[in-house]
Amino acid sequence: MPGTVHSVLVVGARLELARFISPIEYRFAESTYDGEAYSMAVELGVTMQALRDYQTPLEQRIRYGAEMVGQQP
Repeated sequence: MPGTVHSVLVVGARLELARFISPIEYRFAESTYDGEAYSMAVELGVTMQALRDYQTPLEQRIRYGAEMVGQQP
């Protein structure tokens, strides 16, 4: 199904882009802008979607623990 292949490629590209966010810069932006997503995205030079793609695994680790998202503790 072409739509499915396209969706997988888009998601993969978004996740790859999210990897360019530095954890140190993310923490700085988060503390500077008190977690306000738009300002953080501007500071980091990424789209809101890329910021959300970066935040999702972080939130999952907090919520479910490292083992639930395939990460080592």
